[in-house]
Amino acid sequence: MKYLLKTQKVLTIIMFFLLIFSSCNNEEIFVVEESSIVEEETEETEEETPNAEDETVFIDAVDDIVNTMQNTPVDIEAYINDENLPVSITVSNTNPSNGTLVINNNGTPDILLDDTVVYTPNDDFFGEDSFEYTICDALDSNNCDIAKVLITVEENINNDYNEFLGETRAFPKAQGAGAYAYNNNVTYTVKEVTNLNDSGAGSFWSAIGDNTIVVFRVSGIIDWNQSFHDDARTVNNCIILGQTAPSPGITIVNNGAKFKNSSNLTFRYLRFRLWRGRSLLHDPSSSDVLEFLSCNNVIVDHCSFSFGGDETISTRNSSHTFTLQNSIISYGHSGSLMGDSDDYTLGYDYSILGNFWHTLGKRMPNPNGNGRFDMIGNAAYNLLNLGMRTGGDVQMNVIGNYYKNVPNHHLNLNQTPLVYNQNNIRERDLTANGQDNTILYQGRPGQRAILPTDFTSTMFPLLNYTEPLPDGSATLLRVQNREMGSNKVLDNNGNAITVLDDLDLKAYNQWDSNERFDWKDPSGLVTSNPENRTQSNHRVIPQRQWLPDNQANFGVVVNEHNQTTHTGVVPNSWIIQRGLNPDTFNPLGNDLHENYPNILIYSFQVDQ
Repeated sequence: MKYLLKTQKVLTIIMFFLLIFSSCNNEEIFVVEESSIVEEETEETEEETPNAEDETVFIDAVDDIVNTMQNTPVDIEAYINDENLPVSITVSNTNPSNGTLVINNNGTPDILLDDTVVYTPNDDFFGEDSFEYTICDALDSNNCDIAKVLITVEENINNDYNEFLGETRAFPKAQGAGAYAYNNNVTYTVKEVTNLNDSGAGSFWSAIGDNTIVVFRVSGIIDWNQSFHDDARTVNNCIILGQTAPSPGITIVNNGAKFKNSSNLTFRYLRFRLWRGRSLLHDPSSSDVLEFLSCNNVIVDHCSFSFGGDETISTRNSSHTFTLQNSIISYGHSGSLMGDSDDYTLGYDYSILGNFWHTLGKRMPNPNGNGRFDMIGNAAYNLLNLGMRTGGDVQMNVIGNYYKNVPNHHLNLNQTPLVYNQNNIRERDLTANGQDNTILYQGRPGQRAILPTDFTSTMFPLLNYTEPLPDGSATLLRVQNREMGSNKVLDNNGNAITVLDDLDLKAYNQWDSNERFDWKDPSGLVTSNPENRTQSNHRVIPQRQWLPDNQANFGVVVNEHNQTTHTGVVPNSWIIQRGLNPDTFNPLGNDLHENYPNILIYSFQVDQ
């Protein structure tokens, strides 16, 4: 028993030590195994991390969307949003369909990452254009990507008049001495012509007034048939926009119009066909088509004047700062007096630009004054007695005009006119630009011969003329393209469309075919006797038959702007395209330009 107890005791002690040893050994094993696991995890982690020297990071070129305005370049940072670009790259690109690209290296030709691309749209293009570029790793030609640049070129509604921000030209293409006839310091009222009546509510005659913009809901022939139309009116700050009428536009017959002591007047896209000159004898006091007495800051643009009983369009007394441009003056006793014939100190700053003078006795025009006159880009056909005749110490630029069946100009050499001539053409004897233009001139009858001192080789400073100066060939092209006269209106989308009446079209066709009135005497006898060939025979010009042929149409509305599709004279579609609401559209608001009300911006669409 003792032995058993001792043995049991010994076994117990042995078991105890075995347990202790086992516990320690397991702990060591655990630690080793844990260390092994950590080492394995570390090895696995190292296996998952590749060698950076062996990695390829692929370029990601991102498409771009860019906006610009018509005729306006845009600098495109094409690469700024691309990803994973290496330090050294190569770039190539396709060409856009409607513009050009130029790379701007920003002064670092060896570093392409800071380059930009300058896109310039083609002249007058608007719409969508695009190009693609390919960007590559310079050290790895297989690492490339392609991106597309989409460019939206928006129609520049302010296209031609943005440059006049802060100025007040009457309209974008207003040129010459009268270019600034618009007064933006007054509050204008829009007057709508809603009928073709001689006078009264809604008539053209009643719409003309101070601080007024006149627009037309209707088109047709207006018969000014009452004697009060002979009275001269005093009107300031009046803008008449014939292009706002529906097709075929506005024509005034029977009487002309006379203004006195007036300023800041604009006349655009109107036709005047004087009726009274058919029956009246030569009557300087009442038979001009359009006359201005002591008026200044006036511009007449794209109008058509016919059948003047004396002059067709004229200024007198202390009138100055006047532009007549892009108009047709035709089938009349004579063309125009500019300035005062009795007092040369009163007339100055006249611009006669790009007009078509057709079948007149003389005066295309007569510049009278001691000041400046510009005669640029005019065409003249079938004048009887002479072209221009000067009065006073006029200083005149005569540039880029084209003459066909036109006699000489007369200089009044009892005064001291001075003329600069350049690039005029006359078909019979001055057939190319750059020839000696002095052959176009002579002194008035009984005066001395023309001298070189009557001319200057230095051009006088131009009167607010900013267009490229034409030569005679360019002027001929304008006639062939029918660019003068009341030749456009705005359609139901606000786009300019060409509308020539048959009388203006006849004038152009006669130019093309060389058909001309031979100024024969009223008896109908064709004679070479100069005494029988007189400008008073304008009363038998065949084109005057236009008046009785159209008499049944006097006062008859041809077309009218539909007020379900228009707000006044402005198409709702045009308003919406400009981001405005037809229901709240204000023609006198400045939503589209700070210097010009919305109605003028609309009217400027004819200048695009």
